[in-house]
Amino acid sequence: PEQLRRLVQDVDTEALGAERVELLPQLEPLSEEVDALLAHRGNESKLRGPERALLELLGVPRLKEKVLLCQLRCAGPTRAESLNESAALLAAAAGQLQASQALRGLLRLTLNAGNFCNYGTSRMSPRTRGIKVKSLQKLALTKSNSPAECPSLLAFVLSAAERVAPHALHLPQELSAVGAAAALDIAGLEQEMMDLQRDVRRAEREAQQCLQDSLPLPAAARKALTDVRQLGDVAQQALQGALASLRSTMALLGEDEKSQQQPGEWLQELNNFLG
Repeated sequence: PEQLRRLVQDVDTEALGAERVELLPQLEPLSEEVDALLAHRGNESKLRGPERALLELLGVPRLKEKVLLCQLRCAGPTRAESLNESAALLAAAAGQLQASQALRGLLRLTLNAGNFCNYGTSRMSPRTRGIKVKSLQKLALTKSNSPAECPSLLAFVLSAAERVAPHALHLPQELSAVGAAAALDIAGLEQEMMDLQRDVRRAEREAQQCLQDSLPLPAAARKALTDVRQLGDVAQQALQGALASLRSTMALLGEDEKSQQQPGEWLQELNNFLG
């Protein structure tokens, strides 16, 4: 128990090991257990092994914060790297969408077909210069008067693409990253990023408090905390940049900013259409 207390106090996750670090929150005594444990201080022989370990851990200043430091040192880099990888997927999808000549060609044909169908009606507008992704999903639902030759507006657009813009049929190759990006929970990623930043701030406050208590963290623990903060900053910049690029892509492809459609929902709708 004494060794465990020392390792937790020093945030020595290398000696603790990842499995024990993961279990540390379960070792934190509940508030109703604290008084009962402290009553046995000096008479630990009456306690069982797990109870002696809990009592020893009570000697760690601000135990909850030390446990957080241990978890952050052990899992923080992985959390940041996971966010970075997700940001890279989003950025790749945005880049492919912006560069895709196939998508532009298909959207142009779809817009022209829609304007032709609406010609002479109140839905025909000279200001209609783009088409929303949500509208693409309606193409297959718009039936024609000659189903044997051309069952839907989607079939007509694809047939036109074969004749006048065959490059527009290369969407799967040009947008290979969209499927993986659409599977991401963007709101969840943003929450994970905020959680990581919050944990880093708490850990840095604890490191400062240790310094004020004249019980500074070992150099390795301080360096690990600095590394996690830097990795978190990189992940935050990458995620913010990817989302900004994705929103710009939405506007570029005709999505009205007033719709307030979220990037994740937009990506899923686009991926459904591509599928």
